[in-house]
Amino acid sequence: MPDVAPGVYATGYYTDEVTGQQYYYNAPLDQWYYYAAGLLYPLGISWQPSPSPIVNLAVGDTLRFLLSFKFSGPLPIEQTFQAAVGDNKKEGTFGEWWTAKKTWTIHSSDIPVLHSNFYVDLVIPSGREGQDGAAYCKKDQFFIEEGKDSTPYYYDVGHVIEAEGEFTEMKITKFEKVE
Repeated sequence: MPDVAPGVYATGYYTDEVTGQQYYYNAPLDQWYYYAAGLLYPLGISWQPSPSPIVNLAVGDTLRFLLSFKFSGPLPIEQTFQAAVGDNKKEGTFGEWWTAKKTWTIHSSDIPVLHSNFYVDLVIPSGREGQDGAAYCKKDQFFIEEGKDSTPYYYDVGHVIEAEGEFTEMKITKFEKVE
């Protein structure tokens, strides 16, 4: 695998070890492609407005990601979901600030069953006060496809409010007569 450093990828082909699907990464463009029938297809996630009004969050608050998906399979599975909050924009790649994971058991079913009772909680740490954030959730795996392994990227999800100010080192610097 042509890794430049841990988490940094060079231009080249990569193979998903679980599915055998081949992917190509163009490092200068920061763009992934999936390889099928001798052709490369862009692998991208769309940006959509948040399904909820923007949420005001303070450091220490918990943002809950409520998931909805359909699943069918002959056996129950353990699935880890990863939620992320990041740069608030409407196009391009997703710049992650924070992530959280939660593993759930999903029961077997012969037909696709709608599940809407799964969630991932993310506690808001400090460092992004005064900024708006985008969010998404995915299955905890490297290669993802929107609608199958990942949600779209949602913009205008939350606003991290400024903490109340704090006074320190208060002193008098000078005394003057006022006329």
